[in-house]
Amino acid sequence: MQNTLIERLFWHTAERDDAKVADHLFSHKEMDTVYTLDEATLFDFFFHYLREIDVFCLLEDLDPQAQKRENIPFLQFVLVYLMKVIGSIPKMEPVWELLLTDELLMGLCGFNAYQVKNGSCERGTKLRKRPLPEVRGSICVDTLANQIVKITPRRLENFSTIVFRD
Repeated sequence: MQNTLIERLFWHTAERDDAKVADHLFSHKEMDTVYTLDEATLFDFFFHYLREIDVFCLLEDLDPQAQKRENIPFLQFVLVYLMKVIGSIPKMEPVWELLLTDELLMGLCGFNAYQVKNGSCERGTKLRKRPLPEVRGSICVDTLANQIVKITPRRLENFSTIVFRD
C-alpha cells in the first residue's frame, strides 16, 4: 500500500523546550541522550532522511549532463543549493560566506577540506587582481548558479511528479 504524501514527506525536527528539559532533569536526574541541532547536524539528518525515503537517488537524476569538464559531480551542486533553500538564504552572494567556506557543511555535500580552503579548481585564479582569500570556498557562487539553472523544467517536473505522487 502506498504511503500518503504526508506520511512519506513527514520530517520532524527537534524542538527546543528548556522548561521541559529542566523538569525532566529535576524529576528523573538523568537523560538518555542530548543532541545538538546545529546546521551540520540538521543537514546530516535531512540528507539521511532523503536517502531513507528514496528521494536522494532522484536528486541524482536532476543532472542535465551538460557539464563539459565534470570535475564536480552535479549532485554536489544540488546539495549545496538545497542547503541554500532550506537555510533560507535569499540571494546567492551570502552562500559563499555561509555555506561554501564551511568545511563541515561542504563535507556533507562531498567536498573535502582541501577543496574548501583552496577551491575545487585553479580556473580564474591567475586573472585575479585582488589576492585570493585565505579560504576560497569549495566552488564559487557563480559556478553554483550557472550549474543549477541548467536543470530543465521537464526534469524538475518529473522529479516533482515522482516525489509528490499520492
